[in-house]
Amino acid sequence: MAKLSLEQLNRLSVLEYKKTEKIPVAIVLDNIRSASNVGAVFRTSDAFSLKSVVLCGITAQPPHREIQKTALGATETVEFVYYSTTKEAIITLKKLGYHIIGIEQTTVSEGLRKTKCLDQGHFAVVFGNEVDGISDDVIPLIDTFIEIPQFGTKHSLNVAVCAGIVMGDIKGSQTSIIAEIYYLCVLFENHMAVVYLTRIEKFNAAHKLWINQWTEEENFNYFGKCANKNWHGHNYSLFVTVKGQPDPLIGFVMDVKKLSIIIKDVIIEKLDHTNLNLDVDWLEEGMLPTTENMAILIWRQLLPYLPAHVTLHCIKLQETDAIYVEYYGD
Repeated sequence: MAKLSLEQLNRLSVLEYKKTEKIPVAIVLDNIRSASNVGAVFRTSDAFSLKSVVLCGITAQPPHREIQKTALGATETVEFVYYSTTKEAIITLKKLGYHIIGIEQTTVSEGLRKTKCLDQGHFAVVFGNEVDGISDDVIPLIDTFIEIPQFGTKHSLNVAVCAGIVMGDIKGSQTSIIAEIYYLCVLFENHMAVVYLTRIEKFNAAHKLWINQWTEEENFNYFGKCANKNWHGHNYSLFVTVKGQPDPLIGFVMDVKKLSIIIKDVIIEKLDHTNLNLDVDWLEEGMLPTTENMAILIWRQLLPYLPAHVTLHCIKLQETDAIYVEYYGD
């Protein structure tokens, strides 16, 4: 017995795959928060040769680094389309003749192994948000609800695991078991030994918080010293946290010296000893340089410069000993 090599697996090329006949099933992702989950759904859709993935609302869209980490190129083979709302997507699919299936726990849900709706022709399967489930305005539009039986202490599964189980069941009950095991392996592969690395840098800057439509009294009542007409300064501490798996040889998530250089070149050189209102060209017009807004802007500036093997996890910007904000890219 020996493992098969990649050559022995005889995988289709992207061009060959696109020419193959697909199962007439659309996977609808309703406001999925995690781009890793989105990538995992693409990967499984490719594995089971499903027709398309429909991305809705806040769901991340390719090209996206976090999607690519779990999709592993499947965004190049699986067709996808984006709608600003899931309701719009469902209405469109219904007009095209799709039977709409919602994976949700409701008073009328059918068990996955008991339902017959997966034997029907064209259908779309809706997977909801990791916390809130399927959007409330979409519920009335769904034709059939299915839930996956669970026998432990938890009442829900990761959305990517759910997708793997359901997609497998579309191909038959035996494939469903394979899909579940496969997806648990994918999740383990992508989430094991994740370490969070933080680098702290400091800068000094002045700012003024002032709303022109307000009176002087209103501005001072709300912003206090930060509304000083001759500006107001802070000694900021910037905490940049990235996450990733430690390199198996050197044991680092990334070279912290390189992280420091990136932060200094991209952020500190632009902000240190400046007037945030006047000197920072990436402060958007009409945006006050509050600590909250600066944390968001710092995230956006740093993101393109980080190496592909780490993920930007958090920007923490400390204004005083008593005040700091944290931004996670939401």
